[in-house]
Amino acid sequence: MNSAEKRCFKLLQEIVCKRDRVCRRCGATPISAHHVFGRKNHGSAFDPNSCLALCQDCHDRWARRDPQDCHGLLRERIGEERFAHLEYLSRQVVRLRDTNYKSIAAELGKRLENMKGERP
Repeated sequence: MNSAEKRCFKLLQEIVCKRDRVCRRCGATPISAHHVFGRKNHGSAFDPNSCLALCQDCHDRWARRDPQDCHGLLRERIGEERFAHLEYLSRQVVRLRDTNYKSIAAELGKRLENMKGERP
């Protein structure tokens, strides 16, 4: 993973944690972003809507062991139509270059900046 890709994942992590504030399953903290569909293909890897904030326990003992429940929680949060779209995107293999990562990082950075003015 190159530095531009790492920056994108770091920004995504910040966005999801700021948005959700607590574990979406149990309400605990600290949290981190869990990619419900995985990130290998990059199809939906940088869309915050494809992630849920989870505490370490829920991430390790629930999301990885019972992915269908995790999918159900995301489906409830974003709706069936958006879920189906992200599920489709997650299966698409996307080849990204440094310029793509820089563009993605800029977009995620703007989104994070816009969140700073939002109230909890």
